[in-house]
Amino acid sequence: MSRLDEIGAFFAVVEHGGFSAAARALGMSQPALSRAVDRLEARLGVRLLQRSTRRVHLTEIGATFAADARRALGALEDAERAASDTGTSLRGALRVSAPSAFTRVRLALPTAEWSARHPELQFELLLQDRFVDLSAERVDLAVRIGQLRSSSLVARRVGTARHRLCAAPSYLRGRSSPHTPAMLAQHATVVMRTDAPRVHWPFERDGRREAVVVQPAFVTNDGWTLLAATLSGRGVAVLPDYLADEPLADGRLVLLLPEYSLPAVPISVVFPDARHLKRSAREFIQLLTAVVGAAAAAVPAR
Repeated sequence: MSRLDEIGAFFAVVEHGGFSAAARALGMSQPALSRAVDRLEARLGVRLLQRSTRRVHLTEIGATFAADARRALGALEDAERAASDTGTSLRGALRVSAPSAFTRVRLALPTAEWSARHPELQFELLLQDRFVDLSAERVDLAVRIGQLRSSSLVARRVGTARHRLCAAPSYLRGRSSPHTPAMLAQHATVVMRTDAPRVHWPFERDGRREAVVVQPAFVTNDGWTLLAATLSGRGVAVLPDYLADEPLADGRLVLLLPEYSLPAVPISVVFPDARHLKRSAREFIQLLTAVVGAAAAAVPAR
């Protein structure tokens, strides 16, 4: 048994609180595990563990050794990861969760092309319009649009999504276009479902804010359905730029209240631990950042 194996046996005893549980976890006999720890203590010339009939406790020098050994093993893992990252092809598996409408418009083609360049990488792109539990669902990265909830996850902002007030020409035909936010009270609105009891649209002009409460005529929890209802002439809607820009450019939608602005929201990627982020995850974040940046540069702010 190597020195690293002996240290691993020591850590197993510490983590499981005893030799029997540690032996079961490692799939080895208790006497063999005990001999491994004895050899480690003999080589160091110190007592690392205090044995009793009920539990095993770290001695003072054992606690110091455990802390130092964890740092050393962490450095070894980092060195192995750096060495494996020098290859040109990505390997292993990467599982990413992202909002459905944003993914279809912005990410689907770039990620498919990126994945094709790395045939040895098992890549999964999950379209999920909810806050997934990364650990429970074995997700490496999640793309999130909007303000983030407080959590232990690491968050990296990659850009912003701006919003547009839009309507279809068919809806505006025979109606007066709104000239102020207050005039939206006279219009049917299409909105995304929220947990709030009332829907507020916060406008800003020349540093002054004006929030209006709208009465929804059509409510959905899906971005594509929101866009479809707006294009059909169901009412006025606030749409994110990744849904609004193309139909605004080709005339299927009309921009309303262009002198007013609506709040932009962050586009972020979240993950559990930056220190142990695998190379494929780092490269996907670079891809996402480039995609979001290119989209922002292609369309001027309105």
